[in-house]
Amino acid sequence: MARARPMLVTEILGDGTLADAGRHLPRYYSERNGRAYWEPRGVIPAGFESRPLGPASDQAKSRAVELYEGMRNARKEIDGPVLTPSRRQGYLYFLMTARFVKIGFSTQPFGRASALKTGLADEMTAFVIIKGKRSDERRLHDEFAGARVRGEWFALNSKLRDAIARAAAGQFSGGGF
Repeated sequence: MARARPMLVTEILGDGTLADAGRHLPRYYSERNGRAYWEPRGVIPAGFESRPLGPASDQAKSRAVELYEGMRNARKEIDGPVLTPSRRQGYLYFLMTARFVKIGFSTQPFGRASALKTGLADEMTAFVIIKGKRSDERRLHDEFAGARVRGEWFALNSKLRDAIARAAAGQFSGGGF
């Protein structure tokens, strides 16, 4: 079944709404067959995935604005200004495609994922971030060296997939699983 195309928008307004043919619609809000949907695109924080919002109504639009604001705040909290002078504190990230995973470190992981996504040959299937240090990144590169394809890219195997699932569940402890 083909996915419906999102509405074309002409302007993004400062309050998170879109101007489309004179109507103001919440960002990532769409309507099809009398139903409302929240459909964010790109790299999004956990908890803000696409979902139906019920019948198309002002209440559904208000919920979409709430979701948009919550998503913006979650991204700001993580991709906010760098507070550590050394840049050693930050986030480890696992950017997954169907065949590969990039294990990296960044102080602004959502910005980094957006930049990397542009050059991916395969579609990104998951993006997991956890607090960590650059030294943790090096230890993970060493731990999975046998699966290294090139640089920070590794072949996605069951051991690596399990490690990422444990990281997403909060079971990473500074340098190992």
